[in-house]
Amino acid sequence: MHVSLEATDKDATLQFDCAHGVINEPISLDQNGNFDVAGSYVREVGGPVREGQEHVSNARYSGTVRNGAMTLKVRVSNPEVKGDFSLALGKSGKISKCY
Repeated sequence: MHVSLEATDKDATLQFDCAHGVINEPISLDQNGNFDVAGSYVREVGGPVREGQEHVSNARYSGTVRNGAMTLKVRVSNPEVKGDFSLALGKSGKISKCY
């Protein structure tokens, strides 16, 4: 899966391989279970990073939730970084962090 999403009624945090993201609003679903929200995406690099020197990009998180499963599309302002993911409610994604 290479992604983990933790959502509350106010926001969500995401963990990716060598990256993380934040959605600062509720993920509201339309009548078909679709969503499209703005957030941020931070590319991580191995080793320490000085404060203020993170690689932060604006991102769009969109997809569909049905029957405990989520399809997630990640579109980042940096065209090199994007992905399509499948998540299952209650299952942990396998994440590889850059250290």
